[in-house]
Amino acid sequence: MKFMNGEKLILESDNKNLILTTHRIRFIQKLGFGKTEVISIMLENLDGCKFRYIGKKHFLIIAFLSFVTGLTLEVLRPSNNEIFITGLIISLIFYILYYITRKAVISLYAGELTMNVLVKRMGIEKVTDFIDEVEKAKNDRMSIIFSNK
Repeated sequence: MKFMNGEKLILESDNKNLILTTHRIRFIQKLGFGKTEVISIMLENLDGCKFRYIGKKHFLIIAFLSFVTGLTLEVLRPSNNEIFITGLIISLIFYILYYITRKAVISLYAGELTMNVLVKRMGIEKVTDFIDEVEKAKNDRMSIIFSNK
């Protein structure tokens, strides 16, 4: 990355795919098949950031429907709880699939642009520290911009 005039590095991830400077945040993501995505947000355009989990919601929907179907069929045609237990097992399997496949991300927003940075093996304290650094960098950047006017 080429630095602008007066730009300094604040933070850089271990794999060097996330860079926070005094002027911007840059995220470089390998998409596979030799393709790379580069997202850059100038700090003065940053609207906000959020730590969240994203997952395959269809797993939760299938889990819910399996449970409700098993319960409904058991109520309508009572048996030895076989239908209910089958629905419950299918429901649990899909809930576990959802839980296993969900991913923790830090989302950074700038207008219609969203930068989703996958967080691996990073505790909530480090995530909070990163968000604090982004907020401080934006505050410092805005102070410089407005003091020059």
